[in-house]
Amino acid sequence: MSDVAQPLTKIKRLNKIISQHEGKITNLVPILQDVQAEYRYLPEEALSYVANALDVPPALVFGVSTFYSQFTMEPRGRYVIKVCDGTACHVRGSEKINFAIREAAGLGGTDAPTTSDLKFTVERVACVGACGLAPVVMVNDREVYGNLTQSEATQLVERLEKQDSSTDIDSPVIYDTEIGVVPEKKHFMQNHADLERAIGSFRAGIMAQKVRILVCMETACIANGAREVYAALRESLDARGLRAELGILSESIDTPADISGELNFAHNMPQPAGSGEAGLAKAGCHGYCQLAPLVVLEPGRIVYARVKPEDVPEIITRTVEQGEIISRLLNHEPGEEAPTLDELGMDFYRFQHKIALATCGRIDSEDIREYLAFGGYSALGKALAKQTPEEVLSAVNAAGLRGRGGGGFKTGIKWDACRRAPGDVKYVVCNADEGDPGAFMDRSLLEGDPHRVIEGIALCAYAIGAQEAYIYARAEYPLAVKRVKQALNEA
Repeated sequence: MSDVAQPLTKIKRLNKIISQHEGKITNLVPILQDVQAEYRYLPEEALSYVANALDVPPALVFGVSTFYSQFTMEPRGRYVIKVCDGTACHVRGSEKINFAIREAAGLGGTDAPTTSDLKFTVERVACVGACGLAPVVMVNDREVYGNLTQSEATQLVERLEKQDSSTDIDSPVIYDTEIGVVPEKKHFMQNHADLERAIGSFRAGIMAQKVRILVCMETACIANGAREVYAALRESLDARGLRAELGILSESIDTPADISGELNFAHNMPQPAGSGEAGLAKAGCHGYCQLAPLVVLEPGRIVYARVKPEDVPEIITRTVEQGEIISRLLNHEPGEEAPTLDELGMDFYRFQHKIALATCGRIDSEDIREYLAFGGYSALGKALAKQTPEEVLSAVNAAGLRGRGGGGFKTGIKWDACRRAPGDVKYVVCNADEGDPGAFMDRSLLEGDPHRVIEGIALCAYAIGAQEAYIYARAEYPLAVKRVKQALNEA
């Protein structure tokens, strides 16, 4: 029995979706997003059921469903292939990639988006934020494929066709099997002292690591095989008992005297690691997408470029266990015969001074403990424990913080105007949308350091007197949305 023929066979699932969103009409968009994820489209019967459950006119639900281009009321294929048509992809030949995919899927010579057997839907979308890999294709909002040729695009469809023939058409397709889990919440911080103790505890844990292996796990690197590199590293480290674990916050751990400032290691280069002394992190964007997959070693910010799973045994043996640097994995700057050891020796990084992205690429983007280790939430903790909203506004004004959208408007003035505005109900809206070619710094921040965004939102909310906040993100940034949701659950 197919989902298309009997859309209301999943009533229990619909009830669960509505319940998860508290049955509120204000959560209609995320409810519809989950319904579409369940059915692969929005059946009319399901929309009517949602309207009835929320006690609102069906016209309201149908209106929202037809307003947003990401929603569809037509059945979609099991594999939704989105061909990026942003500026970078367009000039790199996305037209030809789209043609090759449609031909391979059996849609050549037609305007139909979906095959009659509901196996494939082919769509053209705006920028997916991986311009360095243009032309880019995304499958089912999870897997990203970059630098595609027409031949490779055809092979992708053929591989999905073969995969589909061996799988039950009604079973879900799971692409994004992430390794690692969210640490179980066994300690709830009640006050500022608890926060400082947590920062000190996790900072000490990271500083005890002899080497930290930071695998870039953002969109571009994943598209080039970073997930497989990370999996191989984790498996090998675990097999030898080398991987470090931060653990949970213990009541018996005292706060180190100094938890402020930069996190500094006792050594300036990776050291031979023994049992439980090698850190491994799903890091955010390191910035140099052309060298993906990137692996950065700390201390020293040693850069291994274009790492493959087959490089892992040598990395474990020589770098982790012996503290050696593998010169063949280092990057060669244009015109230079000798490889470049670290970021400071690379033209791309040499003159960069990161502020908003200071810890992006240095911490595990899916682990709040690492954010805390680098001083995360300390500004919010200080504000809530020691400052009034007016004092926070004064600090923001004194810092000279400005908007970065082009106008350079002073953040403190904006926050103060909102605080003084009449009305008891106020909101914080974080605009994470970006449409300029090559401008995907919002995606990088959300994917690589989501807690920093959440902390900034909370500080703003405290300063202006808001009780609710919204993050507006592009539908083409599924990994960013996933990590922000996970960070919210951790926090």
